[in-house]
Amino acid sequence: MLHLCLCFTVMLGLTLVEFPLLVSTCGRETCIPGLPAASTMKEGGKGGQRFKITELEASTLKPATLRGFVKRSEPVIVKNCPPDLFEILGVNYSPEIPADAPKDKLLIDQFSLPSLEGMQTWLYKFIGKRVLYLARFSGGYKGGYAHIDR
Repeated sequence: MLHLCLCFTVMLGLTLVEFPLLVSTCGRETCIPGLPAASTMKEGGKGGQRFKITELEASTLKPATLRGFVKRSEPVIVKNCPPDLFEILGVNYSPEIPADAPKDKLLIDQFSLPSLEGMQTWLYKFIGKRVLYLARFSGGYKGGYAHIDR
């Protein structure tokens, strides 16, 4: 019950913070810097404009580099991160998927203020932000709604 109350409070707080931003963008189309507005992009695989996703190697990555990508809202993939960073996810944040769960539906498990140990330290060092919310997607990913991972 405490977890539910905490989640509700966090979500309410986020809503109150985001609402003025939503109102301020009404009627205007926004986009990632350097990416054309959605109305100018073509649908489908052929002829549509694409944006480049930069790939960075974790072993040579400098905090200022990754923080720059985050600050500019540019998509980036960090490859070959130390596997031990992810061990905590399997231990604490991988609940069993119910056997009767529909395979064509997207299931989302959410965790507020997760304790991520080494991963939290790494993220704070390279991004300068703490993890306040963690979501695990499972099941039929195509059964979910369009979303942006951030």
